[in-house]
This record gives sequence, structure tokens and C-alpha cells, in this order.
Amino acid sequence: MQEFFITAVDIGTHKISASIGVSRKNEDVEILGSSCVNVRGVENGVISNEDKCRIYFEEALSKLEEETGKKINDIYIGLPSNNIKCFEVPAQIMLEDIVKSKDVKRIIDEVRNKIKVEEGYEICDIVINYYKLDGKINLNTVVGQEGVILELNLSVIQGKTEVLDTYRRLCKGTKYSVKGFLVNQISLRKIFLSESILRENTTLVEIGDTLTEISVIEDKGLKELMSIPLGGRNITSDLSICMALPLFEAEGIKREFSSIYRSSINDKGNKEVQVRNKQVDKELFYKVCEARIEEILNYVKNQLKKTGHYDDICSIILLGDAITNFEGINEVVHQKFKDKKIKIVTKNDFGMQNISNITSLAIVKEVHDRLELIYEEALNFTQEFKIKKTDENAYKKDKEELQKRESENKSIIRKFKNFLGDMF
Repeated sequence: MQEFFITAVDIGTHKISASIGVSRKNEDVEILGSSCVNVRGVENGVISNEDKCRIYFEEALSKLEEETGKKINDIYIGLPSNNIKCFEVPAQIMLEDIVKSKDVKRIIDEVRNKIKVEEGYEICDIVINYYKLDGKINLNTVVGQEGVILELNLSVIQGKTEVLDTYRRLCKGTKYSVKGFLVNQISLRKIFLSESILRENTTLVEIGDTLTEISVIEDKGLKELMSIPLGGRNITSDLSICMALPLFEAEGIKREFSSIYRSSINDKGNKEVQVRNKQVDKELFYKVCEARIEEILNYVKNQLKKTGHYDDICSIILLGDAITNFEGINEVVHQKFKDKKIKIVTKNDFGMQNISNITSLAIVKEVHDRLELIYEEALNFTQEFKIKKTDENAYKKDKEELQKRESENKSIIRKFKNFLGDMF
């Protein structure tokens, strides 16, 4: 059976995550492994120092190669929502008989060639929101079905060229090359938004370290991508100032104490608590964090209202350990968005030790879905990897270790599916 290897890289403000999976026709994507390293040279999700960032970029991919025994060349890079413009475009063609992959590709190519590109931008992705075959809407592929008129509802993604070029230059002098760009929020929605949820108006909110990203799905289509320059770093900065601590110490205390900061207030006996060899004023910590979390959520709500989407939204999915690790966050978010169904995503939902890898995993799955649905005839993958065989004992040990890791990663995909069924 022919199989294709897919490698995705998510470059955040503080971490680079890389994941690799294998795609086979009519099968779920099999995740082979992920890696995550701290990074410098990135600000607000945008590369500010290419030389610095390249060191950690290569480290993340080299670590992934070492852990999985696979050689990597082509990569897909995830993009944050800032410096991105999204346009919804319907397009249709007359069919000869049944829908073929080439019919879908033809529509996409025609849109790509006809769409007006804003100066300083370029088309970096085109996403299928849904198919309409002879007037009937389908969220899944209609390839192989009979019909007369095929219509696609597409989201055309334009990225700022100078930003995309920084990612391309990142590969300069390395063995890696950029195969394509995918918007992180679009990839994530495939994990968190099941078919039933996609049929209602939903918003996905990801609160990162310095950036909060929002995607709005209405009438089954991607209506809007937005970003707010606020995140977990703002909470850390406030704590650093109020507690007169360096940023790195404030960040460490925040991570360690946030899971119990509310309930600790109930202990009236001690005004302070020791965290990481520092005496922390519990009430001060509580007030600082509550104020910033409130501000971030207010910005999200106001942004949705300002763009006219809020009243139409049925459900909100919130992720990002910048605030999801705070004790009582469910109560805070539900209070802020009283009239909406809310789901807060944490690493515990998937049994993951590090939720930082979730975006690169989502990109791998998104590429797999596109290969499975429409691109298998259009893309030519020729990568072929083998485990290096030294001696029989070492080979057997390496193979067993890889099989164990692959089994664990398969369970992540199963948990994604289970999660979708349990969300609301």
C-alpha cells in the first residue's frame, strides 16, 4: 500500500512544535511522533530574528527525526491568524457524470487564478468549507457521486508575503523545504469541530502566550479569522511587576500556583504561600490573574460583537494553556459567555503530557484529510523511509520502541474522535 509521510511545524512565540504522520488511503492518519523545543527569535508569533529561530527550528526537526527514525525533507508550516486575510468564495462547474478529484481541483485552480490578490499579499491556502452537489450540501467529500452541478464553498487565505518569506528563508541552508502553509486555526477546527457542531455557528478561541486567535464558523463556512495581541505573557508580566520578580520567575510561579490559586484564598491562616522558594501573596496573585483573565475574555467578547458575529454564535470552544490551567476557569468563562455553550479544552482531554504539540498534530491531520479527499491525484509524494538496521538485537529493540510510540500516538487520534462525540 502506498503511503505518504507528512511533517508539520508550528512556530510559536516561545516554542516550536513538529509532528510527523503517515497517510494511507482510506485509513486514519497515523501519528509517528512529535517534538517540542523552546525558541528565541519569535515575537507575537512572527519570526523577528531568522538566524536565532533557525537554530531551534532545526533542533525541533532533528529531534523528531531521531525519535521516529524518519528522514524529513518537505514540511508544512502553520500560520497564526495575524497577517492573514480570509475571503469566502463560492464556485461551481457542470459535471460530465460522477464527481472526480480533478473536478474539485479544477474549481480550486480556477478560483486561484481569478481571485484578486491584495498588494503585498499572496494566496497561501484555499480551504473547502463544504460541497454542494445538485443543491445538496455535504460537509464530506462527494468524489465518486453522480451529479450535474458541483459547487464548492471555499475560503481563500491570503498571507502577507514579507511574513511568508521569513518562513521560506528559515529553510535556507538547511535540508528542509516548505511544501505548503496552513492556518493553525483552520487545522485545529477539524479536530475540535465535529460534523454536528459544524452545522451550528461556532467560534474557536485559542489563547496563546502573546496572541489570542479567533475563528468564526457560520453556515458551515469559515466567516472570519481574527487575532488579539493579548495572552498568557500579559498575566506573567503583571505578576512580575506586582511581585517585583524577573519574568522567568513569575512565569514559573504562575504555572505552579495557578491550579490552586482560588481555593488557597479560603485558607485564612496564611496570607502568603511558598512557591518555588518564593513567598507569594495569595490575594495579590488572585487579583492580578483575575483582572487579566477578565480583560482577555472581554476583548474576545467585544471583538465578536464588533464584527457582528456574537449574537449568531451558538457555541464557543476555548483552548490554550495560557489560561485553561487556571483553577475555576470553567466558571469564569461560563459567567462571561452566559448565553453560549462552552467547552474548554485541556491536555487532560487527550491524555497528552504537552498540549503544545496539538497544533502541529492538527496540521498533519489536515494535510492527510486533503490527500484523502481531493489531492491524491494532484500531489506527488515520493518520500520513503526505513529504519536503519545495524544488528538484529538493536533493530528489534528500536522497532519495539517505535511500535510502542506509534501505538500511543494512535490513541491520541482515537481520543480526538471520542472528544468530538462528548463535547456538548
